[in-house]
Amino acid sequence: MRVYFLAVATLIATEGSGFAQTENWYGRASVGFGRPLAASVDGEPVTALAEDGNFELDLSTGFSGALAVGRRWGDSPIRTEFEYRFIRSELDEFVPADEDSGSLSLPLPDNQRAIGHFILAGATWDFDATERFRLYVGGALGAANVNGLGDLALGVEFDDSSWEFAFQARAGIGYGLTEKTSVGIDYAFVGTSDPDFSTTPAAGLESLNVGGLRVSTINFFVERAF
Repeated sequence: MRVYFLAVATLIATEGSGFAQTENWYGRASVGFGRPLAASVDGEPVTALAEDGNFELDLSTGFSGALAVGRRWGDSPIRTEFEYRFIRSELDEFVPADEDSGSLSLPLPDNQRAIGHFILAGATWDFDATERFRLYVGGALGAANVNGLGDLALGVEFDDSSWEFAFQARAGIGYGLTEKTSVGIDYAFVGTSDPDFSTTPAAGLESLNVGGLRVSTINFFVERAF
């Protein structure tokens, strides 16, 4: 443990403090959690369970992680980035979306899940609060592969994936350990367009339309300039 702290102290002493202001490439790794919004569900299988009903899939808080490569452009506050983001959440319940849809609520079996693989390109605007602290906001667009595995009831099962349009809005704060290394906390809201999943045929029902994945994430990151 003493060796670890000595190494960190040596790194800080040799590299200086604060954020680098020159052009450079950097990498970032982050881990945390994501809280999805409920996803609307419709299609033939839903009509079979409750005609004219509006239903949702409730999802649990799950894992979120990301890897990014970006570039700073000299003294400009704007950074550009390419990011891969992974999100996994369990499917909890199949529930009515409103009072008119009745009271049917179906707890789902274990190991029902939604997974998103996001590939995004975007830009971030930095606000230097102090020599060491930096605030930022940003956004990104791209594509996501959304995979769903579920068993709703009455033999209506789905295990399918779909490529969808994806977007992201984010904000956070970073702390410069050295000119090249920083840590921080990042909030991001990510979402996709609405995927269509094929279902295991049940009484001839094969179409399931699911609302887009919408997830609020909080991640802790380490960033390092090259």
